[in-house]
Amino acid sequence: MKKILAAILAGAFGLTAVAQTVVYDYKASFKRVNPIYKIRKVSGAEVVTESYGVTSDSIKGYVILPLCTDCGGAAATSLVMPGTAYLTRSGDKYSAKADLANVLKTSVFAQAAIFGSNAFIIGGATPNGDPHALKDLKSAWMFMSFSTPNPTAADVVDSGLIIPKAAGQDVWYGFMGLDNYLGGSITGAGFGSARVLTQSQAATLGFCGGIPASSSSCRMVQSISGSTIGFFGYDGLCGNTPMWDVCVSDATGMVTSAPISGTWTLKFNNSLSKVAPASQEAEIYKKLKVKAAATDVIDNTMVD
Repeated sequence: MKKILAAILAGAFGLTAVAQTVVYDYKASFKRVNPIYKIRKVSGAEVVTESYGVTSDSIKGYVILPLCTDCGGAAATSLVMPGTAYLTRSGDKYSAKADLANVLKTSVFAQAAIFGSNAFIIGGATPNGDPHALKDLKSAWMFMSFSTPNPTAADVVDSGLIIPKAAGQDVWYGFMGLDNYLGGSITGAGFGSARVLTQSQAATLGFCGGIPASSSSCRMVQSISGSTIGFFGYDGLCGNTPMWDVCVSDATGMVTSAPISGTWTLKFNNSLSKVAPASQEAEIYKKLKVKAAATDVIDNTMVD
């Protein structure tokens, strides 16, 4: 009987009665440096050359963040919200060909606040810092960051995949693509909307006293959009990288790092958020077409 009653309560309370975490769709669209390996004729002879251009790319996937404690989660404050991201890069051309993992699992750190044009506070002799009405907390901002790991010695592709006539040379292939030999961090900041989660439970009868009717609410971030930036290390052809300091345009001024710059969005995923926390990762792996986590996933999560 107790198990049946618990199941009824879980169904009535909806998302917040069973979830301790919430899942979001994540997408970042950005510009990055793009290594261009090419055979050119120099002094009448064919040679392998490398230059850098700029290309558009994107990272997509899912982010799991904890709900606030008053929503049944573990986040005591939105200024301390550790989570996990599961990400792929759309510009990835070589992972499958080189049999490399292509899904990044990484720790995420988020900070957020909610506010609203009508969520005012009242001044006076005894000022109160509470919002006049919780229902008016409709806006949100968020700051979120995560990192990509340093590639290992095995995270390379054969140059024959890039230039068939020049096989046999290992080329770095980190999460950000060709030449990426040092991981980096990606940070996003933006504004969006907040969501109010309302729990209600009708009164129930019982032989030893019933459960009285109750209602409560809590809040979470619904969606965010804004700007994103990151910074990564690159190592190019035979240990040389075709970027130079603006003031020193020769080998002594070689530069081996570059940013990404673009926009990002975070949107609440209702269906994945309803999945039990213990099963959310497995459901995300299905959507990302992960066959075996041991070989398809780059695990960059922090170990407690």
